[in-house]
Amino acid sequence: MAAAQDKPVRVVDLHTHLFNARHLPLESIIAGAMGAWSSPLARPLAKLLYLLTETTGEQAEFSRLQQLHLHSLHDHGGHEQIDYIASICNVASHEFQVGIAAGLPDADGLAALTADSPQADAMRGSDLMAILRELEQAISATGGPDTAAAPSTDSLVQELMAPAGLVDWARSTVKRALERFMALVVRDPTSTIGNYAEFFFTLLGSEETIFQRLQVAYGESLPSMEYAHLMMDMELAYPGGPMANYHLSKRTGNMVKLQKKFPELHGFFAFDPRRDDPNPRGWKGLLESALKDGFIGFKFYPAMGYKPHGDAVHARRINEFYDFCLEHDTPIFAHCTPVGFQTPRKEGAFANPEYWADVLSSRKELRLCLGHAGGQRAPRERPVSAGWDAEEVEWKKGNYAWQVVDLCVRYPNVYCEIGHLEGLLGGDMSDFERNLRRARDTQMDYGFMSKVAYGSDWHMQAMVNSARSYLDLFLKLFEKEEWREHRERFFWQNAHAYMRLPR
Repeated sequence: MAAAQDKPVRVVDLHTHLFNARHLPLESIIAGAMGAWSSPLARPLAKLLYLLTETTGEQAEFSRLQQLHLHSLHDHGGHEQIDYIASICNVASHEFQVGIAAGLPDADGLAALTADSPQADAMRGSDLMAILRELEQAISATGGPDTAAAPSTDSLVQELMAPAGLVDWARSTVKRALERFMALVVRDPTSTIGNYAEFFFTLLGSEETIFQRLQVAYGESLPSMEYAHLMMDMELAYPGGPMANYHLSKRTGNMVKLQKKFPELHGFFAFDPRRDDPNPRGWKGLLESALKDGFIGFKFYPAMGYKPHGDAVHARRINEFYDFCLEHDTPIFAHCTPVGFQTPRKEGAFANPEYWADVLSSRKELRLCLGHAGGQRAPRERPVSAGWDAEEVEWKKGNYAWQVVDLCVRYPNVYCEIGHLEGLLGGDMSDFERNLRRARDTQMDYGFMSKVAYGSDWHMQAMVNSARSYLDLFLKLFEKEEWREHRERFFWQNAHAYMRLPR
């Protein structure tokens, strides 16, 4: 008798992100993290991050981190050993010096440049210099203990600085701005971002670079990998706020190119009921173009300000969107956990799976994946759902995870994936396995083990350093005799069925 193989023949990560900083309305996100709709610090900090994105400085700094902290970049918890504020300062310092010489000057070469040199004039006249001056003013405008300790350097003093002094000033300004922002971040138990400096640094690569880092993060000795990547469209969640650095057409075009270059990528275009298109077909034309360009489905993110069912403003368009997806048998991927991105309006509760129960009652054939499978016990303070951590008495009562299971076993095209169950990274799978057993044994029209799939939610903060660790937890689980018969379905067949790909 042949020995059972120790791994599935394929793995599909059904939940990844490949967008970079230029895809996001960073000014609004930064202000929102500080509990406001606007802030004098938000605009210049966003401009800085946009300018540093897709640069040689970012590549040089990531290479430096690989040499010094290789294991920290890919091991759970290793990110705590890296000073990401210092890394962003290094990127800024690199970009500040780019163009003043044939290559980056060494310390002696930089020190030899004088205040009246052409290189100094080039630095003072750069776009980065203008942003740094804005940042310095914004630091002063937000107050704080660092303002008196490190007073601003006025333009006259800057004119007298040699390039070495300007580089030191630039690093200090970026460091002070990031530290000031981090001090102003409002603690939010529903947020999955614990360190914004790490989050920002992760977003500084190009889309292709980010994808390559995802592949590296999973490492070697794995079966063939495929990835579903989910776009985000967050601009209209912040009324009147500034747009992302890349317009939607540019964001879309970049992802289409990436998908064509890497056939193992399956893209989900972002749906927002507030989004229209200038062509005569309007929002429908936008979705039709996305499908024509090779996207296979749509991302639906309720916490950005719209309910899946009964929305007071957007219900008609959302219902028309469902009908469009039914007509084309197009998959919808929905955020479904109590935590994640929110605006200052705090509308994360719109992700409650009870809304999808109402949707599916009249649209039973809708092809839907509930991201995070309802999540874990969350938020950390005053949890609204026990999720996959539930004790027996908590399993049903308002529990997101149980509601997700119930929808999966009742409807033919409803699936879920288990991305970003961050608590599992501690290594204890006992609660999850106990509840997976309950889900498996639920008797309804469809078996849950034919509906649940693997996903990570990479490059969100908890996962960006933990992709392989997270996958290994589930590879080990499905090595057990009890679960082995479901292994191929969990790791790729269910994802293919949901996305309507060949199996």
